[in-house]
Amino acid sequence: MSTEILVSPIVSRDDGFAFDTFSKAAGVTPGFAYRRIEQASYDRKMTLHSLPRANGFAVIACETLGEFSRRCAALLGETTMGRDFPGPSDGYALYI
Repeated sequence: MSTEILVSPIVSRDDGFAFDTFSKAAGVTPGFAYRRIEQASYDRKMTLHSLPRANGFAVIACETLGEFSRRCAALLGETTMGRDFPGPSDGYALYI
């Protein structure tokens, strides 16, 4: 069985931009809030590339907050609404 590490989309937080990571073992780990979205985007890309991909690790970059929440709940064994497509209030990743 693989261990999944989830990476959230970039969101606005604390007058800046940030993303979070999640694993079943560590839970949600909040990211640093950057002043510029370009900085947050660069750090997210580097985080995705630097996370371990061998030995049964699966790194998943979530594109919406809803997807991130559903995947976190599924890893914790909680029930979800069962939809894998973004809803109107999910919020989308900020792309550069």
